[in-house]
Amino acid sequence: MNEKNKTSFLKKPTTILSAIALAIIIGILGSKGSLGVEVAERSIYDWIHVGIMALKPVGDMYLNLLKMTVYPILITAITSSIAGLVKSPEIGKYLSRMLVSFVIMLLFTAALSTVIGIIGKPGSSLSSEARATLNESIEQSSYAVDIEVSLSEGDMVEMDKMNLMSFIVNVIPDNIFKSLIDGIALQLVLFSILFGIAIGAVRGERSEFLITVTEGLFKAFQNIISWLMYLLPFGLIFLLAGQIASSKEFFKVLVAMIRFIVLFHIAGLITLIINVVIMWSRSKENLFTVLKEQVDPIMIALATRSSFATLPSAIKALNQKLGFSENITKLYVPLGITIGRFGSIIYFAISALFVTQLYDIPMTIGSILIVFIGSIFAGMATAGATGLATLGLMSIVLDPLGLPLEAVLILFMIIDTIIDPMRTLLIVHTNMAVNAMVAGKLEKGDTVSPFTKSEENMWKPMYKFYSGNLLWPLLG
Repeated sequence: MNEKNKTSFLKKPTTILSAIALAIIIGILGSKGSLGVEVAERSIYDWIHVGIMALKPVGDMYLNLLKMTVYPILITAITSSIAGLVKSPEIGKYLSRMLVSFVIMLLFTAALSTVIGIIGKPGSSLSSEARATLNESIEQSSYAVDIEVSLSEGDMVEMDKMNLMSFIVNVIPDNIFKSLIDGIALQLVLFSILFGIAIGAVRGERSEFLITVTEGLFKAFQNIISWLMYLLPFGLIFLLAGQIASSKEFFKVLVAMIRFIVLFHIAGLITLIINVVIMWSRSKENLFTVLKEQVDPIMIALATRSSFATLPSAIKALNQKLGFSENITKLYVPLGITIGRFGSIIYFAISALFVTQLYDIPMTIGSILIVFIGSIFAGMATAGATGLATLGLMSIVLDPLGLPLEAVLILFMIIDTIIDPMRTLLIVHTNMAVNAMVAGKLEKGDTVSPFTKSEENMWKPMYKFYSGNLLWPLLG
């Protein structure tokens, strides 16, 4: 038995699920202990808590290793894919299909979450005890103000308050190396798109050489990720156990907001089921295979709560395992994870409805439309933001409704630990489904188009518009 076979069990779904279960058990036991107890008086729970906190940096190190390759993969994947597509005469068809599929999913997630929020009434059907708990948390004004300040005095405030023109200006990088250092995803995406178009527009062998180099770099970073996957079970244990053990404060508010949390996860579950059906039908694989090949990106999304950390595993699952077109997958997935924040859209819609119902504000057609449209814009505005950094942008939905974010922000801060994993998973998984809608299955022997003849005919008018009127005149 070679070394690869000896360690291959570390990548199996059963090993990963066992690691998650062990992390949850250890984390729950550790949450009963505390660091502030004298050594002589420590119980077994205190010692478990101390051990978890001591090893938590190991999990953070693993997460940093995953993130280390994210932006190089984002740049090389988009650049090489754009360059290859520019050299292809079918570029217009790919772009138009990508745009239409993306918009359809945006509208669907916003509509689904708005309907669930209206029917489920997360902020109306609250017991007197639940309302008392929420009021008590809201009345901790000094804490709430501190949190608002922390979200509103750095980059988040700029995103929160900037108008459309300012947003566009800030997307354009003045120094690409500074964008890399600061990890500004939107600027890196724009640079990669322009760089890819420029490479594709170069005539002759030089263009092919540059494309080969960027593809080679992409494969190299994928190898690093493949090696790190052997450490995933250990990384999951350290990450999850540390998160659970340090999350004591939110249990009271968790109980009070249980209806909101359940409704959010119902909306998420419905979306995930639809995503699986889309990938199943487009991949032409059996359902078990489709589910099995999604385990890595799903587990990484839930454990790390970073959509960008799942980028390599999502691309690998779609292309190498489910057989979707490599060029389209390498192009769409980094773009989609950056701007297609479907999990945030669902979260913002249900959150806005929760707040309106909590304040007993009657819902009108106008306010419903504000929630529907505002959640889309707020969700897309979270591009590049993760975790608590997304909450400040809820004001995009609440301000037009005349509702104060600062009054309720503390509630969403407290429960974000339990909301964020599903929100991250929805971003990743829904973009994988959109990729399946765009790419289709590239059968063995196919070299050009993964689409059926009827699909090609459907996209011809848009293809002619893009290729004839937009792109090729620009490239000369």
